[in-house]
Amino acid sequence: MTKLQSSIQIPVRNTLAPGVTLRQYTGYSLLHFMTRGDRDKATELLARQLNMSIPTCPNTAISHTNGMRVLCFGDKRWLVHAPVPDWKLEPVEGCAVTDLSDSRVLFCIKGEPVREQLARVCTLDLASSACAPGGCALTQFEQIPVLLHVNDNCSYDLYVENSFSEDLMRVLTVKK
Repeated sequence: MTKLQSSIQIPVRNTLAPGVTLRQYTGYSLLHFMTRGDRDKATELLARQLNMSIPTCPNTAISHTNGMRVLCFGDKRWLVHAPVPDWKLEPVEGCAVTDLSDSRVLFCIKGEPVREQLARVCTLDLASSACAPGGCALTQFEQIPVLLHVNDNCSYDLYVENSFSEDLMRVLTVKK
């Protein structure tokens, strides 16, 4: 039986701003897709495999109604988020596909004052175009590398290396 993506509420002892919630998601696949060759050809091949549009500009993302998301975070680099575990991409000539599912943790932080909460610790200007809804960017939260995906003005997904997940929770929930 396949376990679908789910989330758990993280107890944070009321240290987030009122109205802000933090959840950790489980039961998904994350695949890093990269090419050293022709970006347009790689985008076409990836789009065909996923049967959906693929972002072609860095710092953009596309979400599909089936829960699939593709984040373009570099000129020839994409993160494919599938809402089911153990999902795979077929090998593509000239491209590398790396499964990051077990090495990354996904948090979702949301609420009306969430931008102010993140601005305390994020090195990125959250008012920049990369932080518009549908945008994504590699940034740091107090020296912790994070791939930030903006769902909308009140909801952000944070992809972080597993070994930094507890540190990120601490950074997000400790009052300054």
